[in-house]
Amino acid sequence: MRRMTRTTSTAIFGASDGLVATMALILATMSHGRKVVLAAAIGLLIAEGFGMAASQYLSGAKRDLRLALIMGIATSLAIVMPAIPWSFTGGAAAVVASC
Repeated sequence: MRRMTRTTSTAIFGASDGLVATMALILATMSHGRKVVLAAAIGLLIAEGFGMAASQYLSGAKRDLRLALIMGIATSLAIVMPAIPWSFTGGAAAVVASC
């Protein structure tokens, strides 16, 4: 049971980190257009997705690759989801869809 709780909390932490970072990025770059938002989201995906996975892997005394993968995947999915509307539209409609 402890393993499932740890897995769930790792996924929730990764997803919430990815969502907050992406929404901040979208709000900071939205006035520069769709291409800038998408390019910034791709950069965030690479940096944050790998960074969170590496941090999870290196944070414990016992290196747990499974938890690191869960962290990286949860963070990456949470980064991609709010950025998807910017592939199709921009401006206020994309911001609302992202939220």
